[in-house]
Amino acid sequence: MNLIRKVLTTLGGILLAALLIAALAPKATRGLAAAMVQVVNTPSNPVPYFDVNNPATEPFDASLCASHNAAVFGEGFSCSASGAFVVPTTTPDGRAVTRAVIEQVSGTCVTFQINFINLSLFRASGGHPPTYIPNSIDTGANSIGNSVFSPLVKMYLNPGETIDLAFTPGNNGDFVCNVGVVGHLVAQ
Repeated sequence: MNLIRKVLTTLGGILLAALLIAALAPKATRGLAAAMVQVVNTPSNPVPYFDVNNPATEPFDASLCASHNAAVFGEGFSCSASGAFVVPTTTPDGRAVTRAVIEQVSGTCVTFQINFINLSLFRASGGHPPTYIPNSIDTGANSIGNSVFSPLVKMYLNPGETIDLAFTPGNNGDFVCNVGVVGHLVAQ
């Protein structure tokens, strides 16, 4: 009987010691970590922080246009923008651009033709395949067809690169296409 009592007393003591260590150890560890890391910046001198993955920080857009014999469509159908743009090398606030990301291309094409107009964005320097923009033209016989498109794309560009908008018309070469490119700049 004495042996059982001695064993239970010893086990109870060990259990009590384990509970005390478990209860006190996390607080000691937190106290040690808090003593090792101290931020001493004041509100007038905060820790620098910039979310480089936020596309809203440096939005980017460009307008592109191409046409052939636009006069056949009459008044109001013309190009007011170029068929190419150069990726900026600096942001409006003067920081160096490390990358430009095109995320969406939208626009409209007007033509007399019945088949597709193949649109693509490509680098003037070459070396990369073009990014094709899906669209379709819906025309009846001898009427003007209109294509409106707005696909999501993902195209990564280097600062200073020239990007061209290429049009490959089908059977009738008369067309006017206005395209907007939207994305963001990644800056240092």
